[in-house]
Amino acid sequence: MNANENMCEFRDETQSAFDDACCAFASTENMTQIARALGMSAKILHNKLNPEQPHKLNPIELIAITKVSGNFTLLNCLLNGVDVVTAQIPKSNNQADLITRALEAGMHSGDLQRMAASAINKINMSRTERHNLIQKCQLGIGNLVMLVSDLENRSGSFTTLVSMSSDMALNGFMPGLS
Repeated sequence: MNANENMCEFRDETQSAFDDACCAFASTENMTQIARALGMSAKILHNKLNPEQPHKLNPIELIAITKVSGNFTLLNCLLNGVDVVTAQIPKSNNQADLITRALEAGMHSGDLQRMAASAINKINMSRTERHNLIQKCQLGIGNLVMLVSDLENRSGSFTTLVSMSSDMALNGFMPGLS
């Protein structure tokens, strides 16, 4: 009996959080542009994001909306229900150096601290405030993921170079001559 009550509570909380995320998404994004990119009318998209309408998003539409908009709020809300946090890896064509990535991490952290400090005495945060705070957290996490990836790629290349050098030193520069 307790397991059923917990599951019902989980479903209600998750649905409520998803409904809030849909409302926040609809109020902050250009629905006409997203709907056009998805090949549907803006009215249908609005209806799918309105918890009071019978139309519901299917998983493929959810992923498409996320991809087109670059806004991971809806997907994050659902995954949060199973204790998973996502972070979008920033797409950039330029290879930022370690210092730039570290400075960006500090910038995101400072923005996050400022936003959290302004919300600390509020009993309830608005959907928009919560949405902005979550987006800032995800930007920071994405930047840190890129920093870790850059560090791994650099040390991976260095490890390969050291490995090749030690192999050459131990085996001679040309096979058969050692």
